[in-house]
Amino acid sequence: MNGFEKRTQKKRNHILKVAQTLFKKHGIKKMNILDIADAAEVSHVTIYHYWGNKEGLVEAVMAETLNDVTQQGVDILDTAKDFEEGLDRILDYEANRYQGFDASFKEALVAYEKAQLQREDIDVMDSLRRFIELAPDSDIPVRKFSSESMKVFVYLFRYLKSHGFLDNPTVKKEITDFFKHGILDYTKDRA
Repeated sequence: MNGFEKRTQKKRNHILKVAQTLFKKHGIKKMNILDIADAAEVSHVTIYHYWGNKEGLVEAVMAETLNDVTQQGVDILDTAKDFEEGLDRILDYEANRYQGFDASFKEALVAYEKAQLQREDIDVMDSLRRFIELAPDSDIPVRKFSSESMKVFVYLFRYLKSHGFLDNPTVKKEITDFFKHGILDYTKDRA
């Protein structure tokens, strides 16, 4: 990548991050291209050049946001020091990952995420598999699951979150406990 391409990519990333911040705080409908251009300190023509229209920018922000939250989940799994603590952290993260977002942005992001659920999320699945493989190093017995079952687990948890089931703190704790105890194999005696 030459210097011009690097500057162009840096400018695109900057605009995406500014738009993402504004959408999270104010929602999509309340923000227009001129507001975003002003906040990013670029011309509105630049935004149209990169994304064609507001819908193109919104789609790019949704993809960027989903990539960001996915990476945060991967980081949680990859840095887990012990299995049970890591499991608690990832379930809590999944249940709360859109907390603080504008309600309309969250709704749009959830709709976008639902449309993306069929995509192969290799990073998450690989990290989840590595994380579950940590269990033998702990004294906690863990069940073995196929890749397909792990996908269903992730999708089901995201479905519950995207449909608001985990917004109630009591339900969130009980569902989290349900998933946690489904992974942990309490039929075996602890060492």
